[in-house]
Amino acid sequence: MQCSRCGAFVPEEVSYCARCGTPIGGSAGLGSMQHRQEAAHEAFKRGDDPAGVQCPNCGAYRMQAVRIDADATMAFGAIFFIVGIVTAALVLFFGDAGLYVADASMLALTLVIAGAVLLIISRYRRRARAFECFACGYRVS
Repeated sequence: MQCSRCGAFVPEEVSYCARCGTPIGGSAGLGSMQHRQEAAHEAFKRGDDPAGVQCPNCGAYRMQAVRIDADATMAFGAIFFIVGIVTAALVLFFGDAGLYVADASMLALTLVIAGAVLLIISRYRRRARAFECFACGYRVS
């Protein structure tokens, strides 16, 4: 069984938590760990800012969003997209040129598509993957 206040595992026959002294078997109140976990999970699912979320483990209001760094992906996506558009404009004004591998129009189309895909991926990767407590390191995902 798990304590509703601190989350420590306690045997079934014990009536009080050895860690925090909370009576076992009672309902989860407003300040309990279970209530804080539910509130943190709901805030994460809604995409709220983690600044006002209380840590389920230690009770501190020091939660932060954990994101995957997507800046490099976004930069490469923007570069590919812009070079593809410039190449397409050159093909439009000066005509298509045959290259060793493909025509310039095919190269432009490939760069535009690759740039768009990389920009979409970087947008997806910027969303929060978890909330993490700055004080104790507890993660909510």
